Amino acid sequence: MENGVREAGGVCSTETGNGGEDVYSCKESDASSADHLVVMVHGILGSGSDWKFGAEQFVQRLPDKVFVHCSERNAAKLTLDGVDVMGERLAEEVLEVIKRKPGLRKISFIAHSVGGLVARYAIGKLYRPPEGGNAEEVSTNVSSEESKGTIADLQPMNFITVATPHLGSRGNKQVPFLFGVTAFEKAAGLVIHLIFRRTGRHLFLRDDDEGKPPLLRRMVEDNEESLFMSALRSFKRRVAYSNVGYDHIVGWRTSSIRRNSELPKWEDSVDEKYPHVVYEERCKAYDNEQSEPPVEDDGLDALEEELVTGLSRVSWEKVDVSFHRSRVKFAAHSIIQVKDHYMHSEGCWFLSLIKANAEDALITTFSRNGISIVSQSRTSAPPSLKLRVSSLPSTMETTLISASHSLSVSWNSVSPTSSNRRFAPVSSFSFVKLGLTKRLSPGRKLISRQNCLIKVRASTDGAVNAKGEQNEDFVIEDVPHLTNFLPDLPSFPSPLKKSQAYAIVKRTFVSPEDMVAQKIVVQKDSPRGIHFRRAGPHEKVYFKPEEVRACIVTCGGLCPGINTVIREIVCGLSNMYGVNEVLGIQEVERRGLKMAVAGIPKTIDNDIAVIDKSFGFDTAVEEAQRAINAAHVEVESVENGVGIVKLMGRYSGFIAMHATLASRDVDCCLIPESPFYLEGQGGLFEFVEERLKENGHMVIVLAEGAGQEYVAQSWHAAAEKDASGNRLLLDVGLWLTQKIKDHFTNVRKMAINMKYIDPTYMIRAIPSNASDNIYCTLLAQNAVHGAMAGYTGFTVGPVNSRHAYIPINRVTETQNTVKLTDRMWARLLASTNQPGFLSCEVVQERVNAEIFDEINSMKITSI
Repeated sequence: MENGVREAGGVCSTETGNGGEDVYSCKESDASSADHLVVMVHGILGSGSDWKFGAEQFVQRLPDKVFVHCSERNAAKLTLDGVDVMGERLAEEVLEVIKRKPGLRKISFIAHSVGGLVARYAIGKLYRPPEGGNAEEVSTNVSSEESKGTIADLQPMNFITVATPHLGSRGNKQVPFLFGVTAFEKAAGLVIHLIFRRTGRHLFLRDDDEGKPPLLRRMVEDNEESLFMSALRSFKRRVAYSNVGYDHIVGWRTSSIRRNSELPKWEDSVDEKYPHVVYEERCKAYDNEQSEPPVEDDGLDALEEELVTGLSRVSWEKVDVSFHRSRVKFAAHSIIQVKDHYMHSEGCWFLSLIKANAEDALITTFSRNGISIVSQSRTSAPPSLKLRVSSLPSTMETTLISASHSLSVSWNSVSPTSSNRRFAPVSSFSFVKLGLTKRLSPGRKLISRQNCLIKVRASTDGAVNAKGEQNEDFVIEDVPHLTNFLPDLPSFPSPLKKSQAYAIVKRTFVSPEDMVAQKIVVQKDSPRGIHFRRAGPHEKVYFKPEEVRACIVTCGGLCPGINTVIREIVCGLSNMYGVNEVLGIQEVERRGLKMAVAGIPKTIDNDIAVIDKSFGFDTAVEEAQRAINAAHVEVESVENGVGIVKLMGRYSGFIAMHATLASRDVDCCLIPESPFYLEGQGGLFEFVEERLKENGHMVIVLAEGAGQEYVAQSWHAAAEKDASGNRLLLDVGLWLTQKIKDHFTNVRKMAINMKYIDPTYMIRAIPSNASDNIYCTLLAQNAVHGAMAGYTGFTVGPVNSRHAYIPINRVTETQNTVKLTDRMWARLLASTNQPGFLSCEVVQERVNAEIFDEINSMKITSI
């Protein structure tokens, strides 16, 4: 029985007593002539109302063609019962709709997220082999694109999935909010059934029903269970819409049914009608007579490969979408569905695209309407907005003009002077007009950017500076917020409002508009540059303290300050927010609890990009002084004493450099970034001999990663890696000690006393000093503030002495190293008076290389 009819804008909707909602034209003649059933299926924990707006748009566009049914049989918690159970329910629901509307002749499915898997299972149950054939004959002809059949005795037309995890969710980066961290992904696979029950097992390919292969594996073939692939093949069109980024629920690879190597390179769209479509591809089906699709060592396991291969036996139209310019881009998984016009208005193009495709299919018997380009990007910037650079002149300045923006790009570089220097090739740069998304203050624009450092001067119709020139754009690298994924998430007043500790603070909370500049030394009229969100307590929080379960996970080895960080996280949660349950990782795995992750960078080497320094660094430098002092006392008490102190620094020599600057007893500092040589004029042996003649002793500070190539050559050692994938370093301290001793004993015939000190483990194990203790407290408390305020996927650290929230990928994409062209290294050379071991030509070459590396790292493909 029908519960009642609602009318809006000429579209009627009827709730059915057994679940679901029918949407159709209120005009009786249109409704009676509509013979195409469009079944819309929601995702996990969703409901039929998720598709209500889309259904209404379909009917308004095609009132006399379509009869839309929004499935409700698997709403809310029923979506946790398993893909097969939901598929059975959906199949029953479709049959009831067909019985209720006898004039239907055609059928299409449009499904979002897990709903796409449910729809694939349901059509397998609804499939009817062609007349005169039987199930066995059809299953043996699975490769034929011409195999016919019906879906519940209706002609199959469109099968469209939207952000559907066709390959499951267990593979690397298949669930992006796990950040591609293997440990998180493995842990999720072990506990997912505790959260999403049977559906979780199906998604992570963990089901083992009566010894059968996982359900998703069974669904890529015809078997005794159902003719899944024959059903899928019976549709005239199969379309997979995918988010290329910012979908934190379903990864690009699984939703587009591709291997890693098959993911295309995409460019910003300049299509005004479909501005977020960045790539389209029509993939032909593989048949049994062809060889299997090319398989590479692509990071896929055997099961994922079987899923890709199986689904590739039917043709697919693949449409890749990017919302990287959208102000709500972090909600891409919902935007692409367009649940309502107001929340996801930037995704309305998607419905227009589906409607255009569906209408073409309905009216012209599925002839494509020219929007797909096979194996090519469908969009590229017009000539007036595109610049290709194959080589860099010494000075270049280019202006690109569009209707609404003027882009001026300029840089100075020194052409390579050395023939043996190999410069990385400069890729083609594509510039498109800026998407200005948010106004920070009057006359100042804010650009939210995705994963790429863009050095572009962009003038807009904003305020002007003292010279009458327009101000430059303000760029922020923002971090995700929980409301990007859950728009209706409620907020609560911060408990700090009632905290005695903050009662007398003049300004308790930071403003959402507070930003921290990455660079504070700029030219007078230069761009404002990159900024990060300021860290600190917020007026609103998105967790009820009494419901919070916190988990602390530490990674890597010992580091001064790590105990302080852990203690202050616990104290901050308890004393500031009233959170009293803090668990270890083992407890989380056992109980299958959800986790929200905020990162605090831990490395004693100080090689984290963006932030000023890592915790434990000051303590390491201070403790290194003790080893240096001990070495100095030792060598000063003997004739021709040479002391070598090896400090931490696998790839970055910051500890060695700062310890040398802090001490006045070091004669030479060797770091990984600065090559050195032993013999010949200007070499290390010559410098050691000069110092011994002048002072009778000397001290060398050596970073553990320095000179590794020399050690490997000398010891004929093969490159090996530890369990974490890091290169195993050879003991450069022992190697250099022996080399100096052999040279002066055998070549120079000088008596020499060598002293070698390796304080590495002593430094790692000591308590943090006062400076690091305070620093660790700030890091821990700001991490707590950020997590309680709803931010996620961030790391906290000081940028120009102001703590900020930084996207995790931003601090992992590059490594912080000592720049030989900076003043700090020059200060060390002036202090020790050691040779630079580099000729003027090599120094200039280093300068050129750093310029070219910086340009190459700009990744100017989209703005």
